[in-house]
Amino acid sequence: MTSLSLNEQLKKLRLLGILETYEARLSSARENGLSHSEWLSLLLQDEIQRREGQALQARLKRAKFDQNQTFEEYELGRYPLKVQHLVRDLMGGLYLKEHQHLLAVGPTGTGKTHLASALGYAACQQVHAVLFTTAIDTTDNRRIIVPNSSIFGAVIENITFHAVRRADIAVGTAYSADIDQTRAILDKAVRSVALVVPAPAPEVILTDLGASSVNWQVR
Repeated sequence: MTSLSLNEQLKKLRLLGILETYEARLSSARENGLSHSEWLSLLLQDEIQRREGQALQARLKRAKFDQNQTFEEYELGRYPLKVQHLVRDLMGGLYLKEHQHLLAVGPTGTGKTHLASALGYAACQQVHAVLFTTAIDTTDNRRIIVPNSSIFGAVIENITFHAVRRADIAVGTAYSADIDQTRAILDKAVRSVALVVPAPAPEVILTDLGASSVNWQVR
């Protein structure tokens, strides 16, 4: 059996934290008269710290924050004392253990996004998985969720979030059909559907002239 050097053994066992600090810890142990168990404990602490740091970086990478905005840069002093106390309570992460929801409401530029990002960053530090996303409601009542995480490879569209949504229907007519009459017929037809809501009002749009038809979109 081939004998491996200490460095090779540490690499094989993937104890890279110990590998990085072994020499320094050995010198420190000799200088300070540490026992073998004390020296080993320091080496293991180095390895644990390295692995915890790697795990944190992996969680932050999966969360894909727009920026790593933390509470270190958060201007907490500009808020009333009541809000400051509330934010400090949230920083501890108790709301996560109690499965509580948070809603931050306020004018633009008051730090809501920074607060959400900082809470997410703190949650990652508290060994929670985080997904930082932006939700957008479209004019035709669809909810678009834009994830900032590599967990999802594309935009998520939730077409059932709202009770009412707009539908687009493509209609093709012959070139011989009168444009104004066609528009009036399509408008009357869509308004006669019982489930069509009055607001936003239905629309009939001529989209393009195809190779064999005049193409309309009824919304």
